[in-house]
Amino acid sequence: MDTLREVYLSIGKGSYSIRTPLNEEDLERVKALVRQAGPHPGNCAHVPFRGMDQETLLLLTCLQLAYSLDSVTAKLEELSKRLGILPEEPEETEEPEGPEETEQTEELEEPETNFLTED
Repeated sequence: MDTLREVYLSIGKGSYSIRTPLNEEDLERVKALVRQAGPHPGNCAHVPFRGMDQETLLLLTCLQLAYSLDSVTAKLEELSKRLGILPEEPEETEEPEGPEETEQTEELEEPETNFLTED
């Protein structure tokens, strides 16, 4: 693994110091993606950019990146179906994911404990 180095990444009106193992070529690709995703006349012509605060710029950049990722994922899934390649299904774990499932599990186990205590 490469060693971490400190670089600056500009997003919206701010510049952020980050530590990254990315080489210069990969870092430039990330910077280009962030610039492309950020609000500017090329990707959202109806937004008044000059009056936006930094939080709004970050939110819009994040949403644009999420939309781009979702679009690419959908296109890859469609291509996989056309080629007959099925995406791998995530393995299901035996552990409950949230409190709702924990309560259901406890409710299912409850009759067994009642049965033992009734004798």
